[in-house]
Amino acid sequence: KGINDEYGHLEGDYALKTTVQLIKSVLRKNDIIARTGGDEFLIILDCTSKDKMDHIIHRIRETLKQHNESFNKGYILDCSIGAELYHSGFHDIDQFMRHVDKLMYENKKLKKCS
Repeated sequence: KGINDEYGHLEGDYALKTTVQLIKSVLRKNDIIARTGGDEFLIILDCTSKDKMDHIIHRIRETLKQHNESFNKGYILDCSIGAELYHSGFHDIDQFMRHVDKLMYENKKLKKCS
């Protein structure tokens, strides 16, 4: 929204497309990224360990950081991430998605405080 407001919708669309391309460059062929609305995306990773999940998240953040260092557009590409492995402790996918969404908003809030 901030990019749209300051630089226009074409630049906002460019920022979204660039962010998705950068994230896709980190993902493997079995991983899935889908836009859920606005500037929110769901990424489903084909992994069974927290270490692997954390490694991919780290690579996403590093890829965005490197892009921002190379391309000075007046804004930075960044993301807030909520991530968890699905396990039997979740009653259903809805509970899991609410949990991950909560983690994402906690991550977003931490960034605003920094």
